[in-house]
Amino acid sequence: MFLLIDQSNNGVYAVRNRKNEKVVQIFEDKDDADRYMGLLLANSSEGEYDDLEVIDIDEETIVKNCEIYGYNYCIITPEDIVFPP
Repeated sequence: MFLLIDQSNNGVYAVRNRKNEKVVQIFEDKDDADRYMGLLLANSSEGEYDDLEVIDIDEETIVKNCEIYGYNYCIITPEDIVFPP
C-alpha cells in the first residue's frame, strides 16, 4: 500500500471530507499515488506540496495509526478515480 508523506513534518497527507474530517488516502497501486501527487503539484500554489513523497507501507500499520490519531481512511483501488481538492 502507498500513501503520501509530507517530509517537512513527517506527517501523513490527508484530505478533508464533507464533514471536515481528515481522511488518509491509501493507494493500492504506486502509479496511482504518483499520479495523484503529480496532480497536487500541478494544481497547487508554488511550494505548497513540494515536500510530498510517496512511500510504501503495510496496510496494518497505516490502519493502526489512523485509529490511534482518529483519522478516517479510504483504500483507493486501481479502478477508483480520485481528484485532489
